[in-house]
Amino acid sequence: MHFFFKTFTCLILLFLPQVGKTVEFNHPSYASQTGYQRIEWSLDSVSDPVPVIVEVSKIESFESSRILYAGKNQSVFVSGLRDGNFYFRIKPAGGDWSSRTTLKVQHHSLYKAFVLFFIGLLVFVLTVLVI
Repeated sequence: MHFFFKTFTCLILLFLPQVGKTVEFNHPSYASQTGYQRIEWSLDSVSDPVPVIVEVSKIESFESSRILYAGKNQSVFVSGLRDGNFYFRIKPAGGDWSSRTTLKVQHHSLYKAFVLFFIGLLVFVLTVLVI
């Protein structure tokens, strides 16, 4: 049911008349070491937000993209991303696609995670021994 509601909402947004608004991402690219990021955009008129559609793709040409968000907010939070590049584009109701923004995800190395874990373990053991 949720899928059909989201699809219906996106179709309505795509076929609304041209509103003359432009939407652009606030940053040309983002980087994340954690796999989550807030993607923000700006409207040319903040007083009256328009519905937008945000697409995400692993391919720059958006050949296999999916709709990530449809609504009137001016940001979206993405999480649970694996290492790699993700491309986003946005379209206001009845408008054209914006230029894309890129999110590069590169998690911390496993080596670094284990080093920090064992430093924490050492501090814990030393604290217990001192007490």
